[in-house]
Amino acid sequence: MAFFTTEWTIPGSSASMEAVWDVYETSASLECSFLNGQSGFKGTRYIRVTVNNRKKDPIPGENSKDGADSTFLYEIKYLSPGTLCTWKIEFGFQSGDNIQWLTAWTKEGTFTTEQKKPSVTAWSWEKSNGSAEDWETEDAYDAITSNGPTTDFSYKVWNDLVSKTNETIQAAGRSWDSFYLSFEDTKMTKDNKVITADRFNSLRNNINFGHDTKLPVVKKGDVIKGKYFITLASGLNSWINSL
Repeated sequence: MAFFTTEWTIPGSSASMEAVWDVYETSASLECSFLNGQSGFKGTRYIRVTVNNRKKDPIPGENSKDGADSTFLYEIKYLSPGTLCTWKIEFGFQSGDNIQWLTAWTKEGTFTTEQKKPSVTAWSWEKSNGSAEDWETEDAYDAITSNGPTTDFSYKVWNDLVSKTNETIQAAGRSWDSFYLSFEDTKMTKDNKVITADRFNSLRNNINFGHDTKLPVVKKGDVIKGKYFITLASGLNSWINSL
């Protein structure tokens, strides 16, 4: 959600107006205020809102106890994500059977709707996350939790974890940090299936940008414990859930 606030006055008047837009992907809500007007005012003030040439019927305001202020609420739906929208607010008051619009108070502006966030599915140890089959992912989990053979931890599962992290990074509007290794070099190949210290640290480092795993930096020769992989996947899912 994004906020856009506009305030305006007209010469010779102690009153002012304020428009606060709360903007989402496909909708926007407006809280508009008329402030420091005539105390004791008992009539009805109105605004008329136009967004992208879609004009709303006049909206009556709710007056403060002393009548000096009025608040107006408005919502528009069915906007397009990531789009610049133009708006116009007109202000007036009830005059007999009609509304007298005060053109001097008319204000125009723009806001931009939120970009649609890519949807990232959570990491699972029970099914495929990409290139590894369901059984390969399950066997990898058994290998690191039940003292299963390390040969059961397929390099394809590691690559899926790296790719899922990169997908999450992109959804968060970031890019892979190559302090240790590039995205491609963090992955393994059919002929190079070793989880080196640099590979582990590269994945850890990139997940930590979104969720602090509190895992240590490993050095060449250190044992990379099985529980580290559980922690990496858990941290990644916490990041995904926060998007």
